[in-house]
Order: sequence, then C-alpha cells, then structure tokens
Amino acid sequence: MRHWLSKHRFEYYQAIYWLCYTGLTFTNNSFLAQPYRWWEVLITIGFVMAIVYSIVYVFMRYSRPYVKTVAVLVGMFVSYAALFYLIAYVWIRPLGERLLKGGEGMTVVAYLFTMFVHWYHSLVEAGLLAAIYRVKKVGRQKRELMRKSHRAEVQFLTAQMDPHEHSNLLNIPYAMAIAAGDDRLASVLQQVKQRMLYVPETAKDMRSEVTLEMELEQCDRITALNEKRFQHCFVQIDAPQETRSWQVPIFSVSALLQNAFKYGISWEERTPIRLWAVADAKRLTIHIRNRINPVKSVVPSTGVGNENVRQRLELLYGDEASLETSVTADGWYESTLSITKH
Repeated sequence: MRHWLSKHRFEYYQAIYWLCYTGLTFTNNSFLAQPYRWWEVLITIGFVMAIVYSIVYVFMRYSRPYVKTVAVLVGMFVSYAALFYLIAYVWIRPLGERLLKGGEGMTVVAYLFTMFVHWYHSLVEAGLLAAIYRVKKVGRQKRELMRKSHRAEVQFLTAQMDPHEHSNLLNIPYAMAIAAGDDRLASVLQQVKQRMLYVPETAKDMRSEVTLEMELEQCDRITALNEKRFQHCFVQIDAPQETRSWQVPIFSVSALLQNAFKYGISWEERTPIRLWAVADAKRLTIHIRNRINPVKSVVPSTGVGNENVRQRLELLYGDEASLETSVTADGWYESTLSITKH
C-alpha cells in the first residue's frame, strides 16, 4: 500500500483535493437560505471536474502549435457554454436561474461573460495541473533513460570481455604462423585481431561515439579481411571529407557493412557493395546497399545487429536519429542511417 501511494502520490493528492472540494461545496450549500438538492450539487461538481480535466488533456495533447491549442480551447468553451445552457435553461431551468442569478432576463453577452469567468478559473487550475503532469512526465522519461543507460553500460562492460579474450587466443595461432614462416596467415590473424579489438579499445573510456573517419577505418579492415576470403571483392565507399568529422555511434556503420558482406554479394563487379555518405549543416545520412545473396536469403536472420544499432541510436539521440532498412523487388537490400545535429 505504501509503495502504491508513493508511486501515485500526485493522483492521491488530487483525490483528497476533490473530496475536500466536494465536502466544502455541500457544507456551503447547507448554509444557503434555499439549499440546492444533493444531485444538483453533484451535477455542478461533475461539470467543473469535466471542464478542468478536459482542459488538462488539451494542454498535454496540443501544447504546440499554440494557435491550435487556442482554437481547441475556444471550441471547448463554446461547447460547454451551449451544453450548460441546455442543462440550466432547457432541462433544469430553475437550477440555471439560481446559479447564474439572471433568469430569463440575462442577455447572451452577460451569459457568456459569466461562463467565461467560471471558465477562466478552471483554465488556471487546469494549467497548474498540466504543468505538474508535464514535469512528472519529463521526470519519468529521465528516469527511464537513466535506467536504459545503466543497463546499456552493464551490457557493454560484459560484452567487452568476450572479444578481448578471443583476441588474446589469436596470439597462439599468430605465434605458430610466425614460427612456421607463414607471413600471409600471420598478416590475416593480425588483421582479425585489430578488427576484434576495435570496439573494446576505442570504447574503453566508455565513449559511445567516434568520428565517421574511425568507422570507415574499421570498414577498411572488414573489407581487407573479406578480400582474403574471396578471390575478388568489390566495395565502393564514397564519403566526402566534410562528412568524416561527424560523430556516429561506435560500430554502427561498420556493423551495417559487415551485414552487407554476410548476407550480400561482394564478389561480382557488376553488383558491388556500395557505401555512401551525404551531409548538410544539420543532417548526416549514410546509405549501404548490397545485392542479396540468394543462398543466405533462406537463412533466418537473428536481427540482433540492426536492433542493437537502433537501440543505441535511441539512447544517444532519441528522435533525432534513425535506421531504416528496405528490400527492393529486384533483390537489393539497403540500410539508411540518419543523424540530426541538436
């Protein structure tokens, strides 16, 4: 019970406020020379609550653009004024005459002014509630972001050990290749080790971002290893110098290129793997396109790589970055990574 009250403290305070408001309203009503009937008091209280919370909803839902917010509020005021007129002067006329103290002699302008006074008080109260709700919402988002960030750091530190230990194991065949005089195999093993240590060594200070230049250097290492695997390897990388200073998540572009090698065709000159980057003052966009390998297309993908990149983009940039993938009808797979500067 205590945990529930702590979690929903603001809602609890509101419930207490409305209970007190209801009690005071009934108490004040009892001192009137001609008290309203209990159900008339409840109708009035319900009407006030409906106005307040509907305005809160508008403030939370339509905070921008402001012109739209004002238009919605004006429409609500007209609707509530018309509804109350029906209640007070058509369905329950004596109640309206007593509440507005104008009877049938009240003009339209006087009626609307009286309604606006009540509306204004509700508007102020709803504005305060909406502001508190917004602060609580931002607080929840920050706590969730901190929780995700903490989880990501733990996962990173755990995952950091695996490639580090694997790279140490490569020292054994590397030493054997050197002893046997097989310089070609030793060179490949050295490149594999550099490829594996890219993330642990670059991110050992918990950096989440590197320059695109560093990611492209990792792409070169990945390409060099695949050139040892295939007799021919065709990759086109076009990243103008002005794009290379942009900050990107570590092992993002290179991970997408690795996927292109894994599931695509790189050994045909007619259908090379293409990586190109474009940027303006605010936005960097990187495209990676490969012809789908029909043999690998029947092998189900775990989807871990792309999902990992998407999660890190969300943690680092929120809505300012995205990773989109698509498959064309003629058998091409394209990944598009976009980052917008704050």
